[in-house]
Amino acid sequence: MKRNITEKLFSEGHDMKSSNPSVKKALKEMISRPMRLLMLIVADAGFLFSLFFLSIIFEFLGKNMQASLSISVFVASIYTLLFVLLYSIFKNFVLYALHGKRIQLLPFFILNLVMIFIFALLFGLFGFFIVSMKENVAPFIALMLMLLFSATAYLSLQASHYALLNKNTIMGSIRKGFGFCLAFRKHFPLLCVFLVSLVAFVVIFLAIGTALKNTAFQDPLLFVMYNPWYVNSFVILFTVFVYLAALVNRFYLRQIFDR
Repeated sequence: MKRNITEKLFSEGHDMKSSNPSVKKALKEMISRPMRLLMLIVADAGFLFSLFFLSIIFEFLGKNMQASLSISVFVASIYTLLFVLLYSIFKNFVLYALHGKRIQLLPFFILNLVMIFIFALLFGLFGFFIVSMKENVAPFIALMLMLLFSATAYLSLQASHYALLNKNTIMGSIRKGFGFCLAFRKHFPLLCVFLVSLVAFVVIFLAIGTALKNTAFQDPLLFVMYNPWYVNSFVILFTVFVYLAALVNRFYLRQIFDR
């Protein structure tokens, strides 16, 4: 009985392998597979709660330890290892929810550790490059490089996971991960939808904020009472929007890598 349920859960969506991936199909699959979607949400929630408790533990340790460079480096290293371990565990659950397959934990942990080390080096190089630039152009260049870095890091990391899931070696998965970024056109439709939705979301909130500022918020008392509520609402809704975009992206990538 359990096997039949598992096969049913992970057999759907394979008809899309013969067709081109699209945002519409990703949305349709996400909505029509509530159990799969629930598994993803549970995995994400578990990861966030684990990080929350991990931060509490290390904050407690930090208050009760003598401050020194060597101790700080040691604690930061342990925290990074535990962070990568937790990420590997819960991301493995995400991959199982999407594909019905898992990666052995040790090679998956090593892959994520190496990828994070590479990203840290690239981020340091970007920072050094930005610091050496003129102040009047540095903020704009920094924003462009941050967007490029974030997109490259995210896509290469996801692609390397799928490569390892399909029995590639760790180094082979890393090469395929960064190689996928060169074929960025595959991800371009989703990027366009995300950017257009993001711009529309921000514009609507800015319009509402401007309208409130010119009407109700002209009263100082109302401004003090309701402006924090407005700001918090924006932060919460923006977070929900980004998370929904991430969920759609997972189903979109599933179409690409399962073909």
